Amino acid sequence: MNESFDIYNAERLRAADTLLLGRASYEGFKGYWPPVADDPKATSAQRQISRINNA
Repeated sequence: MNESFDIYNAERLRAADTLLLGRASYEGFKGYWPPVADDPKATSAQRQISRINNA
């Protein structure tokens, strides 16, 4: 993936009021996204995605 894709995904997540995941996707998200919100190496879009997913 690249930053343009992350920016697009962050925009889509901000526009949504619900994120519906299956069990396997949820487990993958839960294993990856939580620490990205505070990772200084992550891009701004990745940190936004992490915060939205964590909420």
